[in-house]
Amino acid sequence: MDQSPTLLRDWALFRKRDFQILLAGASVTGGVAPIIFILQILWVLDQAPEGWEIAAVGTVGTMRGLGAIGIGLYAGALADRFDRRRLLMVTQIMALFFALGCALITVWLDGSALGLGLFFLLTMGTSAIEPVDFQIRNTIAAETLGRSTSRAIGALNFAWQPIALFTLIFAADIILGLGYFATFILVAVLAVINYFCAFFMRYRTNFDDEVRRAAFGVKDTAIVAVRDVIDGVRVARRDQILFWSIALLILSQVFVFPTVTHLGASWLEEVLNESAELWGRLNWPWLFSGALVSFLLMSLPNLRHKARIVLIGASLFPIATLVFSLPHTLTAVFIGSFGFGASQSSTLIANAALVEERVPNEMRGRLMSIVQLSKGTAMLFTLPIALVAEFISLSILVPVIAFSTLAVVVIIGIKYPGLWTEETKKIN
Repeated sequence: MDQSPTLLRDWALFRKRDFQILLAGASVTGGVAPIIFILQILWVLDQAPEGWEIAAVGTVGTMRGLGAIGIGLYAGALADRFDRRRLLMVTQIMALFFALGCALITVWLDGSALGLGLFFLLTMGTSAIEPVDFQIRNTIAAETLGRSTSRAIGALNFAWQPIALFTLIFAADIILGLGYFATFILVAVLAVINYFCAFFMRYRTNFDDEVRRAAFGVKDTAIVAVRDVIDGVRVARRDQILFWSIALLILSQVFVFPTVTHLGASWLEEVLNESAELWGRLNWPWLFSGALVSFLLMSLPNLRHKARIVLIGASLFPIATLVFSLPHTLTAVFIGSFGFGASQSSTLIANAALVEERVPNEMRGRLMSIVQLSKGTAMLFTLPIALVAEFISLSILVPVIAFSTLAVVVIIGIKYPGLWTEETKKIN
């Protein structure tokens, strides 16, 4: 009886104009991400020297990680000092710049070592856009929607996945049909659309007077960005549940994520003797299961046992990697992808909801940036793993990494049983 008004208030957030704009922007950013992902890998595979394809793709992953961590940390620091709507607009301008730069390289510097080097640098910036974009959107949702935050973050995570599911399946066809140059121009046009989505928002960041007086300039913020993240870690460290939930998110993916994403196309070619262009079509279960889990968590009136969800989701990723890697079949790759999507969506949404529940608004940008660093940290290790894979077969390396990761997750779960019961206090 008394739950009906609560449910109505929770679902009312979908009628809010600014939240609708947030959803539209998330759909554009997330929907185009698979095209960018496949586009970068296919172009680099075309440009890589003979025999160094795995290392070249590994370099793409590492540059993505550097961008996500470097720009992501800086964006998190800025998000706690400046208007988040404006930062969202700046992010889209950066996306436009990077896309146009890559488009010009594919025309003017195609086939050259200089073009490949510049492309790696622009890849570093391009790949920071998605996590920074979602980091800012999640922080805005946490600030403005209060108790509906878990539902809002679930909706933001769900909004882009059906679109990304379509673009992932047809990414190779789109790229081959349009060509590299035209596909990057398409990405640039979508960045412009996303800019205007943010431009028409009514939202403005509501910091208290003390925070406004303590705000740094952009240059100063760049200097103290790392210190801010350290402060964020210290804040999280005071809450054992929050700290280990974020640690589980990162540790569960840091080594296995690169092997089933950036090196997935290499897995098809080197281990299964299949075409790398099949990679997008085999990975649609990743987005399907992620969308399904996001919708489920979004539908719950109040997301309880958040740390428990993180623990289960963190265990699922290495288990799915074992399914992916041991049978050496296309069917195994297909089935393993279901686990990847469910794991990522559940751990990201539950961690973001924990940050909203336990962290003051003035610190959420920094904590959200740490949560979003899971992908960046994982991508950073792509090149070292790729270099090892050049000398050790991927068929041996991937299951070894998966078994080791699962062991670490289980040890953390046993050592900190509070993750299952969530018997702890919020950060004051």
